[in-house]
Amino acid sequence: MQTQGPTIGMLTLYQAADASPTFASLCHVAAHHVSEIMYGMVGNISEAMALCQEGCAYGCQHATLKSYLRQLPKETLPDLEGICPQDPQHLFSLKQWNCTHGVGHGLAHYFADVPQALSACKRFSLPWERRRCTQGVFMEHAIELTRAQNPPSEPGYHLALCATVKTQQRRDCYLHFITLVYWATGGSVPAMLEECEKVAWADRAGCYWGIGR
Repeated sequence: MQTQGPTIGMLTLYQAADASPTFASLCHVAAHHVSEIMYGMVGNISEAMALCQEGCAYGCQHATLKSYLRQLPKETLPDLEGICPQDPQHLFSLKQWNCTHGVGHGLAHYFADVPQALSACKRFSLPWERRRCTQGVFMEHAIELTRAQNPPSEPGYHLALCATVKTQQRRDCYLHFITLVYWATGGSVPAMLEECEKVAWADRAGCYWGIGR
């Protein structure tokens, strides 16, 4: 990336994934990091997205969209469906699935406020697009919290937000936020199980799903 530019850099990433099944199954995080560097070099969302391939579980698309939305000035949020235009022939494509999810990651940074970011996800017209967007918001918020050096020691603190979101969003909230309990307790699976038992029965499946994930 540094010596031969973003095009060769991204191509090399995907070639490495093609050559090693082990790396291919683990390269999503690497793709995030490399793609953020790539977007910083390219500086154009269309050109950057064109360099993304389907490998590494679409990590490039997620990181590129996050980087793009994160650097936008406030009050300049673009048309989200313009960023992820629907293909009438392939409404449920993996490309669309991951584009809307990546937008959610970016909205978490654009607003720095979970409720506002979740509200912005409503701009997608299809219910599953809105859900993928909200999943991206929850995931990115959880990732950002784990970068704090001194997490609150009370495990339940990290799940409190989930009780405040809309009913249809709670399962996905618990899915991603239960990992914060694991982080805050130094890797305690029993602590996660204990907190899931405190969750309302209707939302508990997402909490246990998060432990398995």
